[in-house]
Amino acid sequence: MTKHITTLVLISMVSIAGIAADISTDHQLEDIKKSQLKRQHSKYYGLATYSPLDLLIPSKLGATIGYIENKNTTWELEYLSGSVSAPFFFTDIGEMTDQRISLLRRSFLGTNSFYISYGLSYMNFSTKLGSEYLSSVSGGYIPEIDLLSLRSLGAQFSIGNQWHLGKNVLVGVDWVGLYQPLLQLQKKNAFVDATSDPELRKDVEDVIDAVSRIPRLTFFKLQIGASF
Repeated sequence: MTKHITTLVLISMVSIAGIAADISTDHQLEDIKKSQLKRQHSKYYGLATYSPLDLLIPSKLGATIGYIENKNTTWELEYLSGSVSAPFFFTDIGEMTDQRISLLRRSFLGTNSFYISYGLSYMNFSTKLGSEYLSSVSGGYIPEIDLLSLRSLGAQFSIGNQWHLGKNVLVGVDWVGLYQPLLQLQKKNAFVDATSDPELRKDVEDVIDAVSRIPRLTFFKLQIGASF
C-alpha cells in the first residue's frame, strides 16, 4: 500500500512539473535570461526555512547553505527540525522530535523560477514515553527506557519556485515535497523488550513501524535569504 501511495505521489509531482515547465512564452524570455544571469553571478547562498505543513511533525524550522554550480543547477545542504510536546495521534506519549539533514540538487527547468529538487536525507526521530507505558516495565527503571529513537536514510523530492529579487535577495517556496525512508540505520527501543504488557508493546512497535515506512509529505515550505 505504501509503495502504491509513493508511486502515485511521484507521478503527480512529475506531471505538475512538466506542466509548469511548459508555461514559458516569448514575452518571458528576457526575464528568464536576467534571472539566470543573476544566479550565475553568485557562487553561494544562505536561506532561512519554515515548513508549516510537514509530516509527521509540522512547523519545522531550519536553514540551508547552497552552492551555485551554474545558472540552471544549485546544490544545497538543508537542516530542518521540529518538535511537539503533546502529539494528538499517539496517546500518553510525550515530546516528539523530528530532524532532517538533506543533500539536495536543485534543477531549474528553463523558466524564470520553477525547479525540481531531489537528493538524500538523513532523519533522526525520537519520542519519550508517558507514565502509562513506563508503569508496565517490570524489574524497575532501566536507563533510557523512556526514549524511542530511530535514524534512517531516505530520498527526497520536491517542486517549487525560487525568485531572485533585486541584486541578491532570494525568496522561494517548495509547493509540495516528499521524503521517503529507505534504509534504517539505527533503532533504540529498550521498552519493547522490558515491558510486561503486550498491548502497549504493540502500540510502540506500531509507532516505530509507521515512522520507518510512511512517506512524509510537505506543503508550502517557505525560504528567504541572500546570494553572495
